[in-house]
Amino acid sequence: MIRGFRSPGIRYFLFSKARPWTRTYQESICSRYQLFSCSSNVRADVAVKDKFEELIDGVIDITSASNERQSSYVFLQKLRHMSSVHQLKTAIEECRPIAANEVLLFLRKLENLSTVKPNSEVMQFLKSETFTSLLSAQLLMDDVDFAILLDVGNCIMKISNSLPDLDKQIKEDDTLTLTLSFDIFYQELFKKINARLLTDDTSKLSADSVIGFYCGLRSFKGKANPNMVSGIESLVIRKVSEVQNSGTIISLFLSLNKEKFSQLNFIVPILSKIEELVPVMLLGELITVMCTLATNKCRRHELLQTVAEAIRLHSDIMTPGQLVRLSNAIRELSFYFPRLITRFGNDFVNSTTSFSDFAQITPILNLFVTGKITDETAWIAVCKWITNNSKRASHADLRFCVSACAAGNVDPSLVKLVSENLAKNLQPGEKETPRKWLNIVWSLAVLNSLTPKLADSILKESFQKALFADIKSNDEKSFIAQKLFQINAAAKFDLKGYRGSILTKLDDSVDLGPATTAKLKYGKTAPRYESFLSNMNLLIPPECRAAPSFYPEVGSFIDVLTVFNSETGKFASLKSIKKDDHKSLNGFTAVLYFDNQFTRCYSDADYSKQRPLGQFQMNIRHLQLAGARVCVMAEHDLQKCSDTVQRMMYMKQQIATPAQNYFTAPSWSGR
Repeated sequence: MIRGFRSPGIRYFLFSKARPWTRTYQESICSRYQLFSCSSNVRADVAVKDKFEELIDGVIDITSASNERQSSYVFLQKLRHMSSVHQLKTAIEECRPIAANEVLLFLRKLENLSTVKPNSEVMQFLKSETFTSLLSAQLLMDDVDFAILLDVGNCIMKISNSLPDLDKQIKEDDTLTLTLSFDIFYQELFKKINARLLTDDTSKLSADSVIGFYCGLRSFKGKANPNMVSGIESLVIRKVSEVQNSGTIISLFLSLNKEKFSQLNFIVPILSKIEELVPVMLLGELITVMCTLATNKCRRHELLQTVAEAIRLHSDIMTPGQLVRLSNAIRELSFYFPRLITRFGNDFVNSTTSFSDFAQITPILNLFVTGKITDETAWIAVCKWITNNSKRASHADLRFCVSACAAGNVDPSLVKLVSENLAKNLQPGEKETPRKWLNIVWSLAVLNSLTPKLADSILKESFQKALFADIKSNDEKSFIAQKLFQINAAAKFDLKGYRGSILTKLDDSVDLGPATTAKLKYGKTAPRYESFLSNMNLLIPPECRAAPSFYPEVGSFIDVLTVFNSETGKFASLKSIKKDDHKSLNGFTAVLYFDNQFTRCYSDADYSKQRPLGQFQMNIRHLQLAGARVCVMAEHDLQKCSDTVQRMMYMKQQIATPAQNYFTAPSWSGR
């Protein structure tokens, strides 16, 4: 009689003398059970029972009166309650498995115990002659189902991988060198598998058994027969289309390396099957797909979009561990899918209280900075977490957090306590390089937390010599020199009464000319910058504007320096401005063009809240303190203009009445 069962791994469990163990039974018990075994590592965030006990719990009714089947039932019940290798050994003596499929269940239990029990116990058990004879008697017969052989082979490989120094014990002939009898069984088992790959009708094998065995080979520490590996790989490709369970395809995906990802005939069918099964995947599985693609540098755009959209629509809130893994994957892939980033920020805000240490927070910050995240709510949440937990943070963690907040141009008041405490106690580390010291002091300057002592340490001539000593690239020298002048400007404008070292000039080998500094600022967006300059040159007469240039006294690259007479509404000659010894740019209008120098827009809520990155917000602050009238031209605003005429009208309007929203650092403290 057939009865239905609760377990997701077993549809039917047959115990009947008149109904022998058929392929249906074997697939449902052994092959189908493999799904849970191979996918367990990708369901770490899902609460599941012990995989063996889940199998046994699926049995809710046993109706056969057969002594043979009753004996099997007793054996299975004993396995259910076993918690040690010693108990397994006793079970063999008292209730010996009587069929290959029961041996497989026994091996599953041993595999389960091998992950939690001392390896020495498992090794001693494998050396047992009783155990080896059991394996040989039940598994080396010609009529053993091929699917069971594959599952047994996979199980033994997993158990053997847990043994100490296995890689030193396995020889070229694939023996485990535990005992002679086990070596003989081991060799015969894999010879039989290899032979049956060539002779059996593999079309009847379940995809789960084939893929499970292949995954076992991929992770096995020994050296498998190349012919067998090749045969299994060919079979895997043929079976991929039959996969119905997401856990199976995820396990296969995880087993691959970059070499396999480069073999298109092998990887393309797998990627296609993953894309097909995305709608039924768990949230943890979707994130695993993203992480595996990132690890193997695979940017299959259609698949990434499909997975990203599935994550966005998933009802579960991501856990801290999932957020960390996903943040690393997004960053490594440079895949900043807007709707995924928005979902990520929302889940982070909802999960903030579940984060326990800075090792989890730093990857999130890394994503926020590299992705130029605008989302104020997410930034506020991370800043509050940093402040609340700063007392138990390491010095390195605090330095990283402060640097990230500076780069992202957050409200300085949110991290004021952290940045000021760091500035007060900051000391060079034992292996501190001049470059690292420059970067952390510069970050504090961006957050307006620079101290006279730190400024002086950077602006000393001896430090500059050490800083440039190992730098050969002219572009890198220029980049570092700009940071030095920005710290110099911070000391001059932000530190009242500063009496320390001041930077006046650098070595002649440092190129701060307009071509070099413009290239460093705009990079690949140079064509849009050139278009902007062309429009400005048409708008402003030559005598009323200065060419783009880096101004050391304020540490800022000014795209257009002009004079605008607000009374007449016209541009005036640069010579009409009298020199001011205290405020060198008093009377001038500094036009700053920003493109990628802004945070990015990922959602409708971001459109009105984009802001300059930290470095450029500091430039604006220092230009204003130097007396300049600052006008910011943002590319995302210019793109709203339909043609050149409208662009030029917008530019003149902005110069006449500059928008105020970019002038000061963001203020979120009231939220």
